[in-house]
Amino acid sequence: MGYSAYGAMTGVAALTAIATDPPDLIMLDVMLPELDGFEVCKRIKSNPATRHIPVVFLSGKNTPENIYHGKQIGGDHYFTKPFNSAMVMDAIKQLLKEEAVAPGKSMMLH
Repeated sequence: MGYSAYGAMTGVAALTAIATDPPDLIMLDVMLPELDGFEVCKRIKSNPATRHIPVVFLSGKNTPENIYHGKQIGGDHYFTKPFNSAMVMDAIKQLLKEEAVAPGKSMMLH
């Protein structure tokens, strides 16, 4: 799709990478070692330097409570596994369009 992507294996590594080279969008799993995705999202959204970065959850935690919690802490979208790739790409395109970011920009994947 023309986007650059890089990843982090843990919640702590994700926060370090975001602080070092902020992406234009973050795709985040809830179940991460060290810090879970909910905590990572909370920290991203509470930091004035990163709160504008859209967060898309891709998670196997598919209860209504988890989905609601992800949205309450600042997640822009919450997709449950298995997810429809076309729907995820549509959400990414829309979020990046809203952020006025062109293809070729970066997104962080977990």
